[in-house]
Amino acid sequence: MLAGVQATATPRRRDEMRLHAVLASALPLAHAPVAQAIAAWETVYELANACADSAFRERALAALIVCCGEAGDTRRAAELQARYNRIARTGNARNGGAPS
Repeated sequence: MLAGVQATATPRRRDEMRLHAVLASALPLAHAPVAQAIAAWETVYELANACADSAFRERALAALIVCCGEAGDTRRAAELQARYNRIARTGNARNGGAPS
């Protein structure tokens, strides 16, 4: 029984992650406060980590960097940029590419 629950949990989490990504992408078009976009992208990032989805993790981080910059939180944007760079370097190393 537990195996069946775990097997369906990941696809549901992935669907939830995708849904939050669509929502987060649409918020600026609706002129929502940047704090809402940040919260939505943080949710995407957390779900991407739970799903081990590198593409969505990087997408969420990139969006968070932009949103934090727009909100004037340059310190957090720089911290997120450093995290993004670490992830990108790790991905390049795994794929046989030269680190940047």
